[in-house]
Amino acid sequence: MATIRTNLAAASVAVLAMLAGAGCTVDETPIPDLSGPSTFGRTISVTITPDVLHQDGQSTASVVVEVRDASGGAVSGFPLRLDMFVPADSHVPTSPLVMKDVGQLSTKFPTTGGDGRATVTYTAPLGAETGNTQQDEIFVTITATPVGSDYSAALARSARIRLVPLGTIIE
Repeated sequence: MATIRTNLAAASVAVLAMLAGAGCTVDETPIPDLSGPSTFGRTISVTITPDVLHQDGQSTASVVVEVRDASGGAVSGFPLRLDMFVPADSHVPTSPLVMKDVGQLSTKFPTTGGDGRATVTYTAPLGAETGNTQQDEIFVTITATPVGSDYSAALARSARIRLVPLGTIIE
């Protein structure tokens, strides 16, 4: 009988040790991905439609800047400034950008409406009519920047337009 009690006690201790060990394991806790607004509670997006235009002096695109608050609601009456940038070396689209008006915006200082959107019309410039080369393409970046009381906190958003020459492309 003493042997059975000793074996039962030993088995009970072993089971308790396994249960305690299973509950006390230390695993590395994964760090969750960051989520939530990354623009201080306000998001600004810029879309351009269409994003490819002919350099004919009359083709137009619609530039829509949309402003939303932290809960996704439309922000009305929000002032913006639009600027145009082009590559410093027009033959290298990836060269640093410089501010330059290429084409025309219907306004550079739009304000969002009740739907949180500001819509501006972009008109392409007039390019050469014949003897065009692929190097005559121009990439224009339109940037929307909030207008407020401290420019250092402004976060600009942008979209690009590709302007293609008229006529036959000569390689």
